[in-house]
Amino acid sequence: MIRLKNIILVSAFAAGAFAPSADAETARWVVQPIYDSVEQLSDDLYKVKRAGKTSVIDSEGRMVVASADSITPFSEGLALVMSSASEGRMRLDRILRADKSVATVADEAYVEAYPFFSEGLLPVANKGGKVGYVDQNGMLAIPFKYSNPHPFSNGLAAVSKGKGFLKKMANVVGAADIIGKDKVFYINPLGGELKLPKEIGDIFLGTTFKDGEALVINKARQYCIINTKGQLVRIEPSVTLRFDERYALTDLEEPSQTVVTKRRIDGPDVFSEGKLLGYRKGSHVIVPAQFTDAEPFSGGRARAARFGAYGVLGLIGGNVSATMKAGALAATGPDVESIDLEIVMPKEYAGTEVDVEVTDKDNKLVSKVSDADDGSGRHVVSLMLPKGRRTVRVMADNLEVWNSSMAGGSASSSEKSQSDSGIKFSFSSTTLKANSKDAASLSITISNSTSETISGPVKMSGATPSVKSVRIPAGGKKTINAYFSKVVKKETRTVTISVGGHSSSRRVTLQPFFNF
Repeated sequence: MIRLKNIILVSAFAAGAFAPSADAETARWVVQPIYDSVEQLSDDLYKVKRAGKTSVIDSEGRMVVASADSITPFSEGLALVMSSASEGRMRLDRILRADKSVATVADEAYVEAYPFFSEGLLPVANKGGKVGYVDQNGMLAIPFKYSNPHPFSNGLAAVSKGKGFLKKMANVVGAADIIGKDKVFYINPLGGELKLPKEIGDIFLGTTFKDGEALVINKARQYCIINTKGQLVRIEPSVTLRFDERYALTDLEEPSQTVVTKRRIDGPDVFSEGKLLGYRKGSHVIVPAQFTDAEPFSGGRARAARFGAYGVLGLIGGNVSATMKAGALAATGPDVESIDLEIVMPKEYAGTEVDVEVTDKDNKLVSKVSDADDGSGRHVVSLMLPKGRRTVRVMADNLEVWNSSMAGGSASSSEKSQSDSGIKFSFSSTTLKANSKDAASLSITISNSTSETISGPVKMSGATPSVKSVRIPAGGKKTINAYFSKVVKKETRTVTISVGGHSSSRRVTLQPFFNF
């Protein structure tokens, strides 16, 4: 016997039985959407911000680092947990490891020019400005007695004994204006100094080692290339001083490398419906469009924002099925029909209350009914529906899991058009972090499931495409890059790509490289 739970009077649509396909998945929040931002630090850790404070949680929403003013990305499996200090300085309080353990920093230490570990050591300054290095346990490994520190590489780091940190420089040709008055020398992890030959003499600029070599500039303004033994390899007649994020010399033609956490895209695709985003597999909708921001799934998890608040979705097996059929109650008039909505939720939602919301053609809420779960995952809601089409939504745990537009599992009109055309655009991410050159890149894969080759110019707004045209054979795919420049602050840009009369858009959040 059907349980008559709730009776409401709302506008109707034609009754019928609607259920997702048997192999469908759905999702639920594993981290509730309560944060101003969510950034993935590792496979199992997320940096979240709320009310001006930064925390770290795991993929189940459990707190790992409760509160901080700033937390850096992982480098060598280590992230810096810092608090704001006077004069705009950032004090290093703790070190977060990838295994979720946390080390407390023993000494008062401040992070400045290079906020990452390199070869197990991090340059830090004391309150007076003298610089040393701490290890991954938060202990002072090299005492506070230097200035102008650089990251360790190939077992050595350039330092001096002048005042403070050397400011980062842009690309420069010529040494006269950039070398300082303080003598530079290289130290090993034990603090021992690297001896240079007399033919080089004292040096006043030394880059970070890369591939066993570093550039040093001596008092005579000579561009000397040395190896890790301190031996002179060669003298260059001129050098363009272009540095990477570790202050190593880099080639002008070297391609820009975006600093991001690599994500393996392995779940449902993101689709758009108007200004909102959802998830679908093929033409079947997995989670209806409701998000203002949505990343592709990776490892069963995806960052998404609903009403501007961020959380993390987790894929679950099973179906959310909804069956509409003639109601057990008699209709109250000729313009009204009785409908029973039977909802069956996956086992992961067992015990979770569901809300049935009905909106009119202007998306205005007409009625809302809540129904508790007895543990079976089955809900029955009885409705009295005036004739006329309206939208019915099923909500559970702050997530819309089903709506009446999913009848038959159809995609939105814009995505259905794209799917029917046989051309599909897949974006690798919706959040990017720039490199030290304030540049970032996004991969876009174009799949051609038609029986014909598509070709033509690549038109792109919001970014610069890596190629001017493409040719994709029937059944083939092509991945191109969208390049972003001048990423000096957190911002959102919309990327639109068009090829052969087919197009797609995605909002991308860009983070600057130095973003404490």
